[in-house]
Amino acid sequence: MFAIYCSGHESRVLLFSEHIEALVNRPDGVELRWRCTCGTTGNTHIHHNPAPLQEVA
Repeated sequence: MFAIYCSGHESRVLLFSEHIEALVNRPDGVELRWRCTCGTTGNTHIHHNPAPLQEVA
């Protein structure tokens, strides 16, 4: 489950995995393309901030 803001509902809506239209890997994270139960579509960007690598002794 994931929550998005839907302009069709004019509120936050809880969606399920079947509402995912695509997942697109980007250098800075993942773009989630979704379709709401009302038919509205949208994109949500999930940023990836990797921890800096540390040397091992």
